[in-house]
Amino acid sequence: MDNPTHPATRSSCGPALAGYSPEVDFHSNDFSVVLALVEAGLGVALVPDLALRHLTTTAVLRPVAEAPLGRELRVAIRRGSRDRPAVAAAVDALRTTAAALPARA
Repeated sequence: MDNPTHPATRSSCGPALAGYSPEVDFHSNDFSVVLALVEAGLGVALVPDLALRHLTTTAVLRPVAEAPLGRELRVAIRRGSRDRPAVAAAVDALRTTAAALPARA
């Protein structure tokens, strides 16, 4: 399974935008591994803010300027439980809360 930042990396570096295609020698779904590779001087990486909340690094972190990056979240429920009142209420509460969050620029 590809790291969720791979499509953003490939599209932002594509020939039409930056004039080159990135060479990907390493990839991992574990952002502590990704940051260790960066710290070792083996490349650069896109790392979501969420991954950084529980990690420390000596790598220099910079925001990606003017990039319309986002994330989609899904609610995972057990098959056949969608119509249960407690599950429906939890899903509705999550949707209401998500809809009230400010949009990120």
